[in-house]
Amino acid sequence: MNEIKEHHEESSSRIFLSHPVYKIEIETAEGVYLYDTDGRRYVDFEAGVWCASLGHNHPDVNTRLKEQLDRVTHLGASFISPATEAAARKLVRFASLDSGRAVFLSSGSEAVELSLRLARLYTGRKKLVTFTRSYLGAYGLTVRLDDETVWQTVNIDRCLACAEDNCSLDCPYLKHIRPEETAAFVLEPVLGSGGVIMPPTRCVRFLAKKIRLGGGLLIANEVTAGLGRTGRRLSVEHHDVAPDLVAFGKTLGNGYPVSAVVMKKEIAEKIGDTDFRYIQSHQNDPLGCAAAETVLDTIEKENLTERADQIGKIFKTALNAVKDKHAFIADVRGVGLMLGMEFKLDLPGGPETIEKISRQLLKGGFIVGSRPSLNLLRFLPPFIIEKNHIDELCRALDSVLAGL
Repeated sequence: MNEIKEHHEESSSRIFLSHPVYKIEIETAEGVYLYDTDGRRYVDFEAGVWCASLGHNHPDVNTRLKEQLDRVTHLGASFISPATEAAARKLVRFASLDSGRAVFLSSGSEAVELSLRLARLYTGRKKLVTFTRSYLGAYGLTVRLDDETVWQTVNIDRCLACAEDNCSLDCPYLKHIRPEETAAFVLEPVLGSGGVIMPPTRCVRFLAKKIRLGGGLLIANEVTAGLGRTGRRLSVEHHDVAPDLVAFGKTLGNGYPVSAVVMKKEIAEKIGDTDFRYIQSHQNDPLGCAAAETVLDTIEKENLTERADQIGKIFKTALNAVKDKHAFIADVRGVGLMLGMEFKLDLPGGPETIEKISRQLLKGGFIVGSRPSLNLLRFLPPFIIEKNHIDELCRALDSVLAGL
């Protein structure tokens, strides 16, 4: 069995690791499969870090990248390229902000962070609203959700447990929200790292309405759940609200590091009239934009949004069939190909058992996500996953659980 290698373990490797990794070296990948240096095959139910949503080494994306490599890969900040312009046109249309503007970056964290800066500049305000458990990024304002000078957090667990039909700012869990002081409601429409949780739509729509009436904006963090993963172009569509700014990442490059912010035209024009400048080394790089354009084309050409919706329903039904056989499974939830299986607190062996299950599945050739702190297994496979892969995983999962 392949074991976890801790970052502090003595090793001849010169790679700095700040997290545990498996003692497995992946050499090649294709579609939903990864192959290690021993030739062993794994079915990837995590799509890398939820990025390779079209499947690893998608031929159209790879071909386009190779073509762009022979043209130009990187430009200075004072230039644009046909690849950048083409990707921007496609992305603003995909986001249903046809007259909007797009800027391309390298990571989802950058995209969300820039969205926050743009919202604060546009409104002249500093405060932001989001749900607890949201994962917005790896640095900057996005990791300071406990900073009450910036963030007005809404307790999502309280909202999920609420039996009221309507929300009100008189609610003890919302009374600290000040719409007139708020720059933006930063919404992760489906919380991935927070436990594969969809916030209550009534609360989402209430907060979006109140903050907009107070002069603020709605930012949709679509880094993980956007671009078809939940069976919608944007996961915010599940809540029937339209954002003012959208942050994209992960799927946008299908493994190549490219992200983007799309904003309404009036936001771009107002900020464009100020002295605000934002320049980083790989902003609007032609190579990343070539990947993004091809990904967007492929999602539409191969009907991958619809496929994620359809195969996701099959997958959820299969996971629920496993749940029905094991009393210590508390819940199967999620939408499209963004699914989670939560275990009860009295799971034999406690939270450490979650990692044990994940390792046993890995030994059987299946890569799944695990969050022991949330008693959760997580499944975000490529959109091209087939029913036979799902059936094989569920049989293996059933066998592992039966042995606990």
